[in-house]
Amino acid sequence: MYITDPRNGDSVFVNENKIQAICEARQFPVHVNDNGFVYKLVVDQAIAGAAHFAYILNSDDKPLRITKIEGFVSADTEMYILGKVTGAATTPSELTPVNQNLGSGETADGTFSQGAALALTGGTEMDRWTVDFSQNPNFCKVFENEIIIPKNQTLVLAGTAAATINCTIDFYMHEKLA
Repeated sequence: MYITDPRNGDSVFVNENKIQAICEARQFPVHVNDNGFVYKLVVDQAIAGAAHFAYILNSDDKPLRITKIEGFVSADTEMYILGKVTGAATTPSELTPVNQNLGSGETADGTFSQGAALALTGGTEMDRWTVDFSQNPNFCKVFENEIIIPKNQTLVLAGTAAATINCTIDFYMHEKLA
């Protein structure tokens, strides 16, 4: 037996009181990218010592959801993430996130910047890791549960030692799922 939706004609097959379906499984950001809301932020910053070097303020009504940060450092350093920082960034250079759907005209609504010493205050440390340049100067942090930045909230990346840090921050914008 088929159950048909009178609004659009879609139907499902029911057999022995069970709905049978053919499904496609994809990571959620892949679905969101169909609508043009997946971005990559490229950061390339030298720091002289312990410093905040990348800043994100979400201005969109949709939460900004970070899925991965990966990159390279030029020297041994610890890197860490702070959420809910306050203050104004000192001498920032503005960055523009790149939309990962090349056919989309959507842009990320927020403030994205880098600097050698952004000098923000407060915040809650969310993650910390060590990158040993002599062993492997590359790093990749995947956040399976995502780091979610609601509207008007901030996030900072920081390093603890003099180094040049090249990294990309993968994120997408999407409302909370019910």
